[in-house]
Amino acid sequence: MKAATQRLLVLLTLAVWIASLCFQTLTTSFFSQNGDAPLGWTLLEWGWTGLLAGYLDWLANPILLVVLMWVWIGGLHRTIGLAMIVFLFLTVIANLTRSEILANEAGSTEPITHWYAGFYLWLVSLGLAAILGAVRFKQSSKSILPSRNEFKA
Repeated sequence: MKAATQRLLVLLTLAVWIASLCFQTLTTSFFSQNGDAPLGWTLLEWGWTGLLAGYLDWLANPILLVVLMWVWIGGLHRTIGLAMIVFLFLTVIANLTRSEILANEAGSTEPITHWYAGFYLWLVSLGLAAILGAVRFKQSSKSILPSRNEFKA
């Protein structure tokens, strides 16, 4: 894939991710009672608290940005890039099967009653970043493992 095409796809992925932050994402029984669903910005702002309870999904946001920078300018080791790509794919798969979300700082969860456009745009941006990262990984010339000649003393 040409560099200009890759950069255009990076900008498209970034635009989809930013758009996901402007739309409603999901509804739980708590949000249904209040008649409101949080925007993506709200989940981005408060999602880091899930890290304290073992929810790693929020990390997909900074990893998405790092993968997009890697595709745009390079400079990231292939092994690190591969780990980030795998994390993005696993996050997409895990969120497609998710039925509840962390509700508060105490660690209690609530069932998700409805998904909105912001959630699906977020998943699309993660998927696009993972695919772009995989293409970049394939094009990268650095090997993950040392060559056979490096083992000879």
